[in-house]
Amino acid sequence: MKKFSLRKKLLPSVMALGLASAMTFSGSAHAIQVAEDGMGQVLLAPIYQAMPGQSTLITLINTSTTHAVKVKAVFRSKKHCIEVLDFLIYLSPGDVWRGTVYNKDGQAYLSSNDDSIRNLPNTDSFAVLNPVDFPLFDQRLETGSASTDTDDDINEMGIIEFIGHYSVSGTVVPGVGSPVTIRQGMDKFDLARIFDMGVQEIELMNPLLCSSTAIPPGIASDTCPVRVNDPANLKLRGNIEIITGTGRMAYQMTALDGTVGTPVIANPSLNIDVSTETAIGDAWGYNTLFVGYDNILEIEEAIATSVAVGSYENGLSYEGGNGLSRYTGIQVSFPTKYRHRGDVCKTFAIVDSFSGQYYPPMTLNGDVKFQNRSFDNQENSLTVGGSSVSGGADAVVNALTDCSNMLITPDLFNYDSGAYHFNLLATTSGSGSCQYAGVPALVQTYKYIANSSGGDAEQHMFVPASTR
Repeated sequence: MKKFSLRKKLLPSVMALGLASAMTFSGSAHAIQVAEDGMGQVLLAPIYQAMPGQSTLITLINTSTTHAVKVKAVFRSKKHCIEVLDFLIYLSPGDVWRGTVYNKDGQAYLSSNDDSIRNLPNTDSFAVLNPVDFPLFDQRLETGSASTDTDDDINEMGIIEFIGHYSVSGTVVPGVGSPVTIRQGMDKFDLARIFDMGVQEIELMNPLLCSSTAIPPGIASDTCPVRVNDPANLKLRGNIEIITGTGRMAYQMTALDGTVGTPVIANPSLNIDVSTETAIGDAWGYNTLFVGYDNILEIEEAIATSVAVGSYENGLSYEGGNGLSRYTGIQVSFPTKYRHRGDVCKTFAIVDSFSGQYYPPMTLNGDVKFQNRSFDNQENSLTVGGSSVSGGADAVVNALTDCSNMLITPDLFNYDSGAYHFNLLATTSGSGSCQYAGVPALVQTYKYIANSSGGDAEQHMFVPASTR
């Protein structure tokens, strides 16, 4: 296994989408979906926070009690989704990994004493023996001009990807050493003996039938003990809890899942490690013509939205004789934004991978325009600029500049309570736009409740917005 690399270069295939993706997109539309049960092969955490006085608790669950799973965790920065930390997680059947991102002296750190990960930077020991306390990287973060610092990126806030790779069950005979039986509570060093081998060695462990060129994806894992494309037995679930100086807020990660024969990661020969960057969708697809095509468009179609709808409350209300101050914000993340430094959507733009510019549905500098329309509880007319507008009014068009955005401003809403319609405006370029409607985004309503009479403690929570 290669050791951790402090500096990585994005894979060339990520910067320029191959022809195969455009050819296969229409034939497999809707095969990848956001899982309603919260379990899937890939998990997306739209926000973590580790600013001074903040920390984020992370829980990752292998829901299978018969299969072990190899997972890659990737932390990405607030503004440009730059990879700031990655590591491998070894989950035995029914296993749970726990970690914390916290701030120490102005720097974000990952902490964990869980036996499911190695002691970073990926030494031969596991965290249960040598607890992890490792800083997130700053070397690759982009900075603005010295005079303005308007474009500085940070790793104290951002998004997380959990990529389910191989699953394994039964008793497996690795190339070296005694057989390994997969079971709950097994030795993680035994699990690493299987998962840390290269893809060629793993294919030798499987029967000939399991060759990536011999069968389509989705074959039963009891026939092929080590498989990357087994959606039935690769079901991850995850939760995030953010602790601030005034309260806690939690949410369930968004899970991407596929159908039998078309899982999210369908390439049987895909290998992941920490020496190269693993970008979402890159070489994940599979069909009878292409092994390892880029299925980013199918993934983006699964999360694309034009309008997110939620409720809001702002101001003082009285419940049980207590005065409760309520405030609402909107949290928006673009987990695939970094893929759009190439012409992913095939708008026939002239791509310059060295310029740092973005392509649709983002603007050239990476912004996404939005409008917010708010209604009160009776759908009454709103007053904007001194004129009455029936049924709602569009707020001033603004832009979301980051990979992970927190919008907490009274300008978002026009009443004390009601509903909002948050409109994301996709950018087009060249002779076309993206092959899906809207923008690939995850939207949540952030709610804050404080007891102004000094009784109950403050409450914070995330509520997923309905999207269409």
